[in-house]
Amino acid sequence: MCHCLRASALLLTLASGGASAQALTLDLGTLEGPNWRASEVKVALAIGGTSRVTIAKMEAMGNSYKQLSLTCKQLLMSGNSVRCKDGLLETPEKLPIAFTYNTVKRSLSLVVVAGGGERWDIELDDKESTLQLQGASMARLARWLPGDLKPNAGRIYGTARITPTEAHADVRVEDGGFTDTAGLHAGEKLAGAIKIDAQRARDGLPWQWKLAASWDKGAVFWSPLYLSNAGHTIVADGDYAGNIVKARHAVATWPHLGKIDCDFTLNLQTKDFESASVKGDQLQLTALRELIPQDWLEKHDLEDLKLAGTADLDLSYVGDDIERFHFRMQGAGLDAAERKLAMQNLSVLVDYVRDKPGPFSLEIAQLRLRGITAGPIKTVGEFRDGRLTIPSLLVPVLDGVFVLNDIAIANPNGDVTAELRGAFTPLAMDKLTAGLELFPLAGTISAVIPHMTYAKSTLQVDGALLFKVFGGDASLDNIRLENPLGRTPRLTADMRLRNMDLEQMTGAIKFGSISGKADVDLIGLQMENWQPLKFDARVLTSPGDFKKRISQRAVQNISSIGGAGAGAAIQASFLRVFSSFGYSKIGLSCKLANGICELGGVENVANGGFAIIEGGGVPAVNLVGYNRRVGWDELLARIKAVIDGNSKMVIQ
Repeated sequence: MCHCLRASALLLTLASGGASAQALTLDLGTLEGPNWRASEVKVALAIGGTSRVTIAKMEAMGNSYKQLSLTCKQLLMSGNSVRCKDGLLETPEKLPIAFTYNTVKRSLSLVVVAGGGERWDIELDDKESTLQLQGASMARLARWLPGDLKPNAGRIYGTARITPTEAHADVRVEDGGFTDTAGLHAGEKLAGAIKIDAQRARDGLPWQWKLAASWDKGAVFWSPLYLSNAGHTIVADGDYAGNIVKARHAVATWPHLGKIDCDFTLNLQTKDFESASVKGDQLQLTALRELIPQDWLEKHDLEDLKLAGTADLDLSYVGDDIERFHFRMQGAGLDAAERKLAMQNLSVLVDYVRDKPGPFSLEIAQLRLRGITAGPIKTVGEFRDGRLTIPSLLVPVLDGVFVLNDIAIANPNGDVTAELRGAFTPLAMDKLTAGLELFPLAGTISAVIPHMTYAKSTLQVDGALLFKVFGGDASLDNIRLENPLGRTPRLTADMRLRNMDLEQMTGAIKFGSISGKADVDLIGLQMENWQPLKFDARVLTSPGDFKKRISQRAVQNISSIGGAGAGAAIQASFLRVFSSFGYSKIGLSCKLANGICELGGVENVANGGFAIIEGGGVPAVNLVGYNRRVGWDELLARIKAVIDGNSKMVIQ
């Protein structure tokens, strides 16, 4: 606004040269001076009447303004003075003003009264400019500020003084707010005080500045950080040139968090920190939790995240490259009840310096995921060439050990990547499934984990994940997990199980007794948010010579899963005499797509049916299904009824 008023004052000076006439119209074309240029300047001067100055376009200090207009009902000229008591400045907003302009000193005294207690007192000349603000609207300032980071609410109170080599401001903001068009930077209900003193030796040299600020109320989102709480104070000094602000030394005191020392280079045009260094000792993690944006926490189901303990931080970076990262956390705790995740007595040391080796250590007294408790955990590693390597990590869990080897984590171009290998010793399936709140299973499970990688938010296994489970061999292949920490993780995989002991598989859920072995294939599995979308599954008796018996209860449950169209035929008349029967093959398949499961069995039979159990031995049982298409939710309901013991058998 000040640049515009300077131009208007210049026009009044030029116009006053023709004061002997009662009315004068001038078309001045383009006027320019240091740091400003006015185009299509026109003056309609009427002594004793309404006078007007219009500027089609004004460029000043890198900013551009269009269609400016200054009118005055009574323009009084006396000696070297031009006075207006009832003027109107249109920017295009209309602001009542009064001014006095000295044509010799080229000085302007301007008062803007905008209502609601808002008042601007401005004094401008070639040597010094002063500004007194009383309830000045921050939203009104928005049109005069460069870039898209605009104040949109609040009032300013205070004073400012500017000379060619000095600048001083002492202001207070009440109920302030700002935002940008991208929504990545915003503040609301802000209150605080700012005092700035700056000077430079001469034009063209950077400004040397000092700042003292207090932040008493409100919140700021500066992606990805969310900053709130009252009582923050900042003391800083540095220099400014063009759009670049450099802070050589800044100290921020954060309530409950601690004191942070930093320096930075901020590009006001891009709003990016081109470089920064941050240091803090004994920072309280409870307060650090408040820096995490709430929408990020909600996205990852961590709204109830709680942190405890202290941390020391020393971070330096240039652009996207971290130059130094020293982080020590002791006695920390983490609790996310919604995720059923907790850590106790967490200690971490990270000492990373670019292009130099540095140590890493990790200790966790106890780690809890859902109903499974693991720990204690202790490991060490090394940073080298921007990469963290950990030779081995042992995690005691349940009655076994989870081992990860050759762990490597890097952060090229801001994207986290990782790779590892591993294995775990036999774990009791009943304890594992109960702890993870999964379908209850019996027996034990062990595994070998081949080369596993994580990049671009995707976890992928190179090779097959090999298991020992239910006395047989299992492999999980073509594993790909996208967005594992997001709201909608997506998993694809193929699973094959060979020679599974059916007595182990069925014993834990009181399914009924089945002796023998089975092969299980789950091909083309696609899950989104841990719900299956598509797969081709098949259970079939394994080849080989072994005992094959099935109890009446098991026949009943298989019949229930096969649907109302499934029927059992008992060879001879031993139904009420024998509790178990012989079989030669058991098979059931489900091809899931679009929420519908296409059922199949050992083989197709007459009348469109499919054999689920083929009899063998004496007495023998045969089970045939006829209902091939069933909704996935209906099939799950049948399985649940079997588990709950509510299934019924139809004998034919």
